[in-house]
Amino acid sequence: MAVSNFTIAQKAKRVSVKLANLDTEIKNRLLLRISEIIKQNTRRIVEMNRLDVRAAEKMLEDGQISRDRKSVV
Repeated sequence: MAVSNFTIAQKAKRVSVKLANLDTEIKNRLLLRISEIIKQNTRRIVEMNRLDVRAAEKMLEDGQISRDRKSVV
């Protein structure tokens, strides 16, 4: 079952409140770990982004989305 963007946003908001209340040292360690994970996965992230851009370009060509960033057909 796919998770909706709205559900992801709701979870992110709840987690952000919890993170904001953590000790600074813990937040800094978390940020360093996140940075390490991003660096380790840079190629994969770039490739997935490339695929997303390609899919968006196809949707644009097919008229499923418009460039004004506000409308999805």
